[in-house]
Amino acid sequence: MSISALVTDQVTRKCPQQRIVTELPAKTLKEIEYWSEKEGTERSIFLMGLIEEGLHEWKMHKALSMYKDHRVTLWRAAEIAGVSLSELLAELPKQKIIFQYDMAELNEDLEFSCG
Repeated sequence: MSISALVTDQVTRKCPQQRIVTELPAKTLKEIEYWSEKEGTERSIFLMGLIEEGLHEWKMHKALSMYKDHRVTLWRAAEIAGVSLSELLAELPKQKIIFQYDMAELNEDLEFSCG
């Protein structure tokens, strides 16, 4: 087995990938091709990065929205977003969300963090 095959095999085992087939509007595909070429990246690698970045932003927005609507605590929102508590705290002023924390949230966070 060659070194590249070994590396690919190890990466695949750690991060299994599945193929997704989808149709994109011609305009979108043209932009993807343009930007992947500008970035000097293969189209598939560019798309994976774009999807990961978009998913990260979407999760952050969703988690902050849930926190703002008092549906989850800040701790839980950070977990939903997949970021640290300090990263989520740093986003609050950027999104003009007021930090709120009461005893009920503290108790919920303590229960959540302890098990």
